[in-house]
Amino acid sequence: MTNRERRRYPRVPNNLGAYVTIADESFPAKARDVAPSGIRLECSDAIQERLARLRTLSGEYPMIELLFSLPGDDTPVAADCAVNYLRSSAGGAHLLGLLFRDVSPIDEARLSRYFERNDPRKKIS
Repeated sequence: MTNRERRRYPRVPNNLGAYVTIADESFPAKARDVAPSGIRLECSDAIQERLARLRTLSGEYPMIELLFSLPGDDTPVAADCAVNYLRSSAGGAHLLGLLFRDVSPIDEARLSRYFERNDPRKKIS
């Protein structure tokens, strides 16, 4: 069984601008894909270093405030997120997997419309 088959929600690939705030310090990032449950960001060394400094002895990261824009929409989506993973990929980029934990009902509705229009399972090859 492949990763794609095991995923509960499909990922929508993209290259969206994002900002993460970690303990009152904000950083730009790039969203590589988004799913109804969370988002994968490509992030800078500064984000990786900030998270490493704030990681608890038990391995927990702090909650992250996230702002990102959907294509064709000027109002950013705001979400409080939990860190699912932080890893380095080939080429030295850092990938940050975030799980949505607190999203307003308005932003949830916007995300839902976005996924309905962009669900990769509905695309015909």
